[in-house]
Parts: sequence; structure tokens; C-alpha cells
Amino acid sequence: MPPGVEVYIDRESVGSGPTTKHLPVGEHTYMVKGPGGASPETTFKVESGRTSVLNLRTTQAGEVAVTGTVEVHTAPLHATVTADGTVMGQTPISFSLSPGRHELVISLPGYQQVEQVVEVIANQTVRKNFQLVHQ
Repeated sequence: MPPGVEVYIDRESVGSGPTTKHLPVGEHTYMVKGPGGASPETTFKVESGRTSVLNLRTTQAGEVAVTGTVEVHTAPLHATVTADGTVMGQTPISFSLSPGRHELVISLPGYQQVEQVVEVIANQTVRKNFQLVHQ
């Protein structure tokens, strides 16, 4: 993030760079403050038994870039999800991406790898469910 930009979760500063914060199940808010002002407070949800990744992108002025959300579920669980070559984590998982087309790769040892292009729309959620097939 640019210098002078700070991220707040539930109105508490979590710093200016990549960070991990464990949150209880339920609704939470985030906002970004920077030299260009503060973003509006945005609500996100943490669900039981799921890992959520909140990727915030900012402009040089500290404004939050618009993103969409991708939720990936697999059977069996714990498959690794890669988006555009970046490992996002293991299923079930929810993460933010910029609007547009993105390539997802879902892999789990002993199962056939799945590749799929998803269309992310700003401020909307794309839900993908995959039944993995043994090799």
C-alpha cells in the first residue's frame, strides 16, 4: 500500500501492510484512510469454518479500488485455490478480485486439477462449487 495508508477493521487500525487478523463469526466492517481521505465503511461477513481473505487495493491517494468477491467450495475440502497465478488459500474460501476475467486453478493431491475462467463483477459475489475427480 502507498505510504500513509492505514486499514481499519471494526474501526480498529490493523496497520498499513499485509496482515492477518482472526475475527469472530459475524459481520464486520473495514475502511481505508490515507492522504486522499477515507473510504466508506464496507461490511463483510465471517462465516463459521471458513477462511476469508480480504484483499484491499488502493490508489496512490489511498482510495479503495472496487472489487468483487469469489467464493470457492470443493468436495473434498482443503483444495488449493490459485487466482491468476497467486495462491489464495484452501477451500472453502472467499477472496476479493478486481472486476474482469480471472483464471482459477483448483488442485488437491490425488485429484485432477481444475482450471476455470471466472468473470468478476464489482461489488458482487461469484460462487463456484467443484466436485473433484480422482486421478
